[in-house]
Amino acid sequence: PLQKYHELIFNFVEILCQKKYRKLAMSYVQRDYFPVTRCLQICEQNGVTDACAILHKRNGNYEEAVNLFIQVLTQLAQDWVMASLEVDANIPFNDPAVKDVHIRRFDALMTTIIEICEQGSRQKEK
Repeated sequence: PLQKYHELIFNFVEILCQKKYRKLAMSYVQRDYFPVTRCLQICEQNGVTDACAILHKRNGNYEEAVNLFIQVLTQLAQDWVMASLEVDANIPFNDPAVKDVHIRRFDALMTTIIEICEQGSRQKEK
């Protein structure tokens, strides 16, 4: 029964990695019951970088998680954030009232990177 359950999860992750749904992949694979190793393989094969970063974080590979999130932030900044700033150069960052979805995603990713760095530094202290 557990094997069938995992197969359903893996099929679901495959579907999430398709272009239409890939923004959802990150939020699902961070759940504890999604097996890290196989989900990471699926996300890597499909180039879903933010989901890979979350899975590396879950694996305790904080440096790789941060590196991948930086890639995602860089791409997001190039693709959307700069365009948003051209429309309104005074858009505040790190403000929950901001309505621009790309700025909110940028802020959320930055917060995640900071949390990973804090978590990773606590691990090294032990």
